[in-house]
Amino acid sequence: MPCEQDPQPAGCATVQGDPGYILLLVMVFLLLLALIAGTVLRVSALEFRMAGNDQFREQALQQARGIAQALAANPAHFPLDLAVGDSLCGEGTACARPILSAAPAGHSLPENVVVDYRITRMGPRLAPAPGLRLPQAEVSGVAGWRVANFEVQVAIDGSPVALGSARVVQGVALLVPSDWP
Repeated sequence: MPCEQDPQPAGCATVQGDPGYILLLVMVFLLLLALIAGTVLRVSALEFRMAGNDQFREQALQQARGIAQALAANPAHFPLDLAVGDSLCGEGTACARPILSAAPAGHSLPENVVVDYRITRMGPRLAPAPGLRLPQAEVSGVAGWRVANFEVQVAIDGSPVALGSARVVQGVALLVPSDWP
């Protein structure tokens, strides 16, 4: 006869006064495991976002350097009639002469990332040419030259989309013949 039908059969053990502490102990351990798992998930998600932000910041820095070099490579970006302290800047930016076209080709960034670039004329208007290191084919002496100084600034801001930012500033010295007005 099974133990369920007869309350005191021979060979059936009875548990008297079982308070259910094993169930309570298992529930506490499960709660602790759930808390640990939740903490691990939060920490790993934070580390994942931090790694993505570092990666974007490095990418933005490299792209800012590339844009600065592309802007500096074009002599048309450095008009000598620009007054000291005035700037040429990208479209949609407030400055003295917002005439620079969009960023050079090949520099794509995610949507809503702000790219600001400008070229500023630095003083003095024309400075004596320092002893610049020129390629051998271009060496003719510095006596017949003056220098117009410019500064190329490129800033990439990813904060609108919760990413990092980068800023590059590059100086450009433009050789001008001494007899130039």
